[in-house]
Amino acid sequence: MKVLIRVAPKFVATDLPDDTRFFVNQKMVFIDGSSYLYADYVGNKNVTSDYDVDSYELTENKAPTSIALSDVNVSGDAVVLGNGGIWWVAQNTPYTITAKAKGMPDGEMMIIIERIIQGGT
Repeated sequence: MKVLIRVAPKFVATDLPDDTRFFVNQKMVFIDGSSYLYADYVGNKNVTSDYDVDSYELTENKAPTSIALSDVNVSGDAVVLGNGGIWWVAQNTPYTITAKAKGMPDGEMMIIIERIIQGGT
């Protein structure tokens, strides 16, 4: 049976409700700022979890969120949409990036911008 036992940050065996040999496949996890020992309990005592195992496993096994971007637009005085759908913005000019992001949870998003340095031969 899987269990989540809340333990002190400096975990010691006495934090557990049974001998450590009965907790196999051990892994330390952090939930809401607290440390837990996540393990298979194979002993005979009636050990209960300090956190709901099903809830934890649902969050851990959740597939990555798929985000669909549409209506991507870059606007400004010196912006050009080039070949391959690449937006070109002149250096030191203001611009605005807008898009619809379906499936994106509340949070932050990172947009990668590359500076192209043209070399001569």
